[in-house]
Amino acid sequence: MRHPTRDLPPDRWTDCLEEFARERRNAPTVLRIEQDGNGPQVAEHDLLLRDVSYDPRGDVVHVMVFNPDARLEETFEHVVDGPVRVSVDSPEGIVPTTLEIEDREGVRTMLRVPLLAEFSG
Repeated sequence: MRHPTRDLPPDRWTDCLEEFARERRNAPTVLRIEQDGNGPQVAEHDLLLRDVSYDPRGDVVHVMVFNPDARLEETFEHVVDGPVRVSVDSPEGIVPTTLEIEDREGVRTMLRVPLLAEFSG
């Protein structure tokens, strides 16, 4: 069952992203980056989540995922500069499976960690 998304207040971004990273670390992850509703400029599947964090001093969100199938573990880091919105797909108290971060230019970064039942069909 999917929950409607909800926007987090900025004072909750650090805690929520840390909890998401801790609970979903090394989970299969889909990363999408899109702008202006034109579809994804980046859409990567079969990645594993390494970390996601908010730095309030620099006003940036750091996203780190890696490709476990690469010969040498290939890490991809994406920085969201000047986030204006962070939304999640879970009610308060439940770790989300999807994060969406929008920056001041309208670029949306989405991290989705499908539940195991979604992988099995």
